[in-house]
Amino acid sequence: MPGRLPFWKGDQLGRPLELGRAVGAFLREVGSQPKEDARLRLLAAGLDTWAAENVLSYLAEQREACGHIPDDRTIVVERFRDELGDWRVVIHSPSARRSTPPGPSPSAPASPSATAWTPR
Repeated sequence: MPGRLPFWKGDQLGRPLELGRAVGAFLREVGSQPKEDARLRLLAAGLDTWAAENVLSYLAEQREACGHIPDDRTIVVERFRDELGDWRVVIHSPSARRSTPPGPSPSAPASPSATAWTPR
């Protein structure tokens, strides 16, 4: 097996908790709206058309994978096999200090083995 660093080491810089909570609240707001209203809200927030479509696609993929989107009240935990066949777990949470970037990526596809957890 080729040597490699664990994927969670040095992925990206952390973010302030307040920013994560604000992003999560925004995703919850946008995710609760009908698609066209959500698109208009994203454009009004300053996103260009391409970025707004990416956010809408991300929300739709997360909703399809497990029925929830990661927001300031819900974390989505996803389990999948990587290119070597090892199991990987990705936690999607805007309010986490470290989080995976939104949208599809080759190393973290949306999967039917995702689940959502809402703390009480």
